[in-house]
Amino acid sequence: MAQRLFIIGAGVIARAHAAASRALDDIVLFVADPSAEALEAFTAVNPDATAFADADEMLSMAAEPDDIVVVAVPPWLHAPMTLKGFASGRHVLCEKPLGRDLAELDSMLEAAQRAGKHLGDCSVRFLGQPQLERAREILRSGQLGKIYHGTLINRRSRSRPGVEYQPSSKWFLHREKSGGGALLDWGVYDFTTLFDVIRPSKIEILNAWIAAPSTALDPQDVPFDVESHAGASMLVTLEDGTVFNLAYERGNGLHGQERDIMELDGATASIAWNWVGFQHDRVMSLTTHTDTEGRAVATTERFELGTADAWNSMPLHSFVDLVQGRPSLALSQHRLRFNFACIAALYEVASTRQPKTISLR
Repeated sequence: MAQRLFIIGAGVIARAHAAASRALDDIVLFVADPSAEALEAFTAVNPDATAFADADEMLSMAAEPDDIVVVAVPPWLHAPMTLKGFASGRHVLCEKPLGRDLAELDSMLEAAQRAGKHLGDCSVRFLGQPQLERAREILRSGQLGKIYHGTLINRRSRSRPGVEYQPSSKWFLHREKSGGGALLDWGVYDFTTLFDVIRPSKIEILNAWIAAPSTALDPQDVPFDVESHAGASMLVTLEDGTVFNLAYERGNGLHGQERDIMELDGATASIAWNWVGFQHDRVMSLTTHTDTEGRAVATTERFELGTADAWNSMPLHSFVDLVQGRPSLALSQHRLRFNFACIAALYEVASTRQPKTISLR
């Protein structure tokens, strides 16, 4: 039976999902968008797609068991469009961030449970990379000894959506529409990618902060109330009971030095790796730091740089695998909620200055 995809939205990210579908077998594509211009651009590169001006009309077609709705619209529409998808009797793959807050996500998860369908999260976009697999292998081998500290830092000085990146999409800057800034836009990738390696069962956010350093490019004619720099201090508990401190920082608009690192410090060795090589056109790498006869020794392994096409294909391909019962990198519903709840909790702790604990259910 053909795999049917119903894409809500016909913009850039919708076209990326459609491109990803071309690598799959026996795909039937439908798309809905109220913009005639967007539909024209979409069907120009996907001429076999059946286009609708209205998502309700598209979803009124009788559902088949493996149908997938892809929600590829801005964040304020994620929850309502996802609920429509489940109400139509279909699985739903939603772009990141899944919702603007945890309440929206919970409404989506409840709808998935009622419908007996899967909810998919596009924060898995960067999973499956070889340096991540290697990091997990080293961690599980016990080579690092007892883990006592971790670092996840990604600082970019000028890459704010709605300003330096996609400057025409000013909705990125309005919390009511986007849900948040750097933390919600890219932090979901940070947490999903790191957690895929370390597999935490509990996160205690001890302290958190968000900020929005000013620049001469800050727009004055639209709402601008999202953060461009955020961070937290956390205690991480792994599935084997190991507890360690994690320093986290994410920024897309700041005045300091740019840098990025993922690192785990252990009693007998440490590892550091990168996962966003496309930002500096670098190869992917992982470095193991060990002690050899009292000398600090660093050994670096290099991996082939992934492509934007491969990354953008990961959410759809892994979700189709899940729906069709094959091994998949798609997140379980519990992991999906856990990862998002950690992001939501960071915002809460930054506001209340009160620690908060998130446990895997």
